Amino acid sequence: MLDDIFGVSLVVAIFLAVIGIPVWLRLRALRRLALMLGGTAGWSSVRATVDGVAVRLAYASRGSGKSRERWTYVDVPLPPGEPLTLNIIRHGLFERGRIARGALLDLRTGDDEFDRIYRVEAAPADVVLRVLDPEVRAYLRERADAELYTTDGALCLAVRGTLTDARAHHAIRLAVQVLASVRAAHAALDRAAPTSLVGAPHRGVPSDGPARGARAARAEEAARLDRDLHRRDRRWRTISVAITIAAGVAIAVAKLLG
Repeated sequence: MLDDIFGVSLVVAIFLAVIGIPVWLRLRALRRLALMLGGTAGWSSVRATVDGVAVRLAYASRGSGKSRERWTYVDVPLPPGEPLTLNIIRHGLFERGRIARGALLDLRTGDDEFDRIYRVEAAPADVVLRVLDPEVRAYLRERADAELYTTDGALCLAVRGTLTDARAHHAIRLAVQVLASVRAAHAALDRAAPTSLVGAPHRGVPSDGPARGARAARAEEAARLDRDLHRRDRRWRTISVAITIAAGVAIAVAKLLG
């Protein structure tokens, strides 16, 4: 009887250790990061304000079973009135033909290694090419398993693995830097817009009409890509649901016939 109790207790202790130790390590890492940033730690995330920007770092999983992977996500809110749509991910296996036909957008940055690894599906192009400066490209290129995208009014940097301490702090700083670059890029493009004069001849006053027109064109470029991405996402979800239903029906039929 005592042997049985000892055996069960040992199994329970091992189970709790296997589950509990990783959770404890994760919570300890989050508390350290929160202390470093002057923020607050939750069960799987940290929230803080960095250079006046609200930042959230969170751990989450992708996939299931043997393909399950841990990822770190850093989210910062996009500034209002600064249009940007990003979808910077690794190149897929069967997309080169679609890119060549113009069916899939892929901005070229001039960084051959970066362009070989990543597909830059983003707009406005003039803003994006300023934002993807050498430091940002080097960060993504050196990992080759990171993503930079916009979703629900936020900019997200996603990196495979559980980033802690200095690596997590670096990712947060990079996301905040990208956000600042978005503002700076729009401001620089506004300043570069041609000026015009309105009013009586020889007494005209400068007009910001060209700058406003250029900004509106950039906003439409970003919105158009955003609509395309949403349509593609809905299409793939519909296809995935159809495949799942078809597979379920096929399995049910096979069982009935078997």
